[in-house]
Amino acid sequence: MRAALATPRLTVHELLCGSPRSGKGPTRGGESTHVVFVRRGMFAAHVGSRRFLADPCTALVSWEGLEYQISHPCHGGDDCTVFELDAALADELLAGLEPRRDLELRLTPAHFAAYAGVHAALATPSDQLAAEERALALVGTVAGASTRARPGTARRRIAQAAVELLNAELASSPSVSSIADAIGDSPYHLMHAFRAELGTTLRAYRLQLRIAIALHRLAAGDDLAALAAELGFASHAHFTGTFSRLLGMPPRSARVRMRTFLEARRAGAT
Repeated sequence: MRAALATPRLTVHELLCGSPRSGKGPTRGGESTHVVFVRRGMFAAHVGSRRFLADPCTALVSWEGLEYQISHPCHGGDDCTVFELDAALADELLAGLEPRRDLELRLTPAHFAAYAGVHAALATPSDQLAAEERALALVGTVAGASTRARPGTARRRIAQAAVELLNAELASSPSVSSIADAIGDSPYHLMHAFRAELGTTLRAYRLQLRIAIALHRLAAGDDLAALAAELGFASHAHFTGTFSRLLGMPPRSARVRMRTFLEARRAGAT
C-alpha cells in the first residue's frame, strides 16, 4: 500500500494485493471510514455473519470502528484504490447511507470511467487540488446513486456465488445452466435472483466487469486486440462495439483522452 494523496480530510491509498485464494483473515477494526474501489480482482469483507463482495462493479464502504475480516474468493488478489475519509467528510459524502449496514455500492459504466480518471490523476500528483476534486466527486456521486445490498437473504447468497464465478472465469462464456450447476441452483431461479439483487443480467454484469478492467488496462498501454482476447471478447470489433456502447466512445478515444490528460498534468509539473 502507498499513499497517493494526503490532505487534512482525505487520504487516498493505492493497494496492490497478490493474495492467493484464502478464507477469512484476522479481525480488523478501529479504522476511519474508507471506501474501496477495485480495478482488478475481488475480495470479501465479513462483518459478523454478513458477507460483502467488492469487485470492479461494486465498491465497498468500511465504516469507522467497524470490525471485519477479509477473504479472497479468487486467486491472484486485487488492485484497489482506498479513499480514507475523516469523520466530518464521511458524514457529508455518505449521508444517504445507513452506517454499518450499507457496505456495497453498485457502480455504473459512468462510475467506471470516473474512477479511471481519478486513478490517472493520482498517477501524477503534482496538482493536488485537481486530484482531490475528482476523488471527492467520485465518492459522493457513487454514494448518492448506488443501490444498496440486502444482507442475509438466500437470494443474495446465490447472486454472490454467481458474481464470484464470473470474476474467477472472466474470459470464459459459461451458460446460465453451467453457472447454476456450479453453485447448486436452477437456471431459472439463478437468473431471477441475480437480476433482483443486482439490477442487471448475468451477461450484462460480465460485460461490465470486462469493460471496467479494460479501462485501466488501456491507460497502461495494453494492445487492444490482445486485451480483447484476454478478456473473453469474440473479436477486436466485439470489444470495441461493447466498449463504445457502454461508455460512449471507442477504446482508442478513451486511451487518447487518458494519455492527453496525463501528458498535460506532467507538462504542468515541469
